[in-house]
Amino acid sequence: MSDTGISRPPVAGGALWRWVDRNVIDLGRRMRLSYLPPLMVYMAAGIAGLTGIVGTFFVKEYLGLSAAFLAALGFWAGLPWAIKMPMGHLVDLLWKYKGTLVYLGASLVCASLLAAVVAHAQGSKPITLIVPFPPGGATDQLARVVAQKLTERKGYSIVVENKPGAGGNIGTGMVAKA
Repeated sequence: MSDTGISRPPVAGGALWRWVDRNVIDLGRRMRLSYLPPLMVYMAAGIAGLTGIVGTFFVKEYLGLSAAFLAALGFWAGLPWAIKMPMGHLVDLLWKYKGTLVYLGASLVCASLLAAVVAHAQGSKPITLIVPFPPGGATDQLARVVAQKLTERKGYSIVVENKPGAGGNIGTGMVAKA
């Protein structure tokens, strides 16, 4: 008998028994009740993953999709979750520069807007500034202030047009097609 109260097999399997004792049985010895909630969350995520696999096979058969298409879809859908941890760590490292980064981002937005205005300066028709969010929000207000200042200072005719929906994808799609 060992000091844990578990009888050991003969010496021939002693190395295997020690490995099982160290890597499997010791986990049970160290288990605490406080570990159960996260373990239950992991178990639920695993069950949800299995349910997702079953659902994928159902969709594949029902819609007649190829396995290659579903694999590609799974890859691209899972990519944001795969890069979440490195990007989160990068955010933690850069968080002390957040004020500077906000000004840098705002400067890039203004520079791109100014480039669009200069590109349209040759034409006589008004410039349409598409905001992919609903009116009254911070993005809309910023766009209207910038449009007003450019109209006052440069004499350009700028029309701010809100195209909300689909998390900004409708307005962004309209800009891409313009």
